[in-house]
Amino acid sequence: MVHITLAALRTRPTAAGRASRPVVRLFRRMQDKVRNKLTKRQYENEVSWSTSTWLALQAQRLSVAVHIASAWEIATEMHAAGRWGWG
Repeated sequence: MVHITLAALRTRPTAAGRASRPVVRLFRRMQDKVRNKLTKRQYENEVSWSTSTWLALQAQRLSVAVHIASAWEIATEMHAAGRWGWG
């Protein structure tokens, strides 16, 4: 499992929506460490047609985590707004 610090994720994304330089550097270092190869378990249980390398799988996992966190934040704010009579 890859753990990314919140400080790395808080760095500002580029205008095109790509990850910031510190995040890219972190992923490249980790990619080199595993030689961009998936483990047998990752290959059997986690890959899809779009994730044939370790880096692609991690980028997809990060994307899913960010989307879920964003949706949770929005849902929480909408619930709070409704409870306080704002919505």
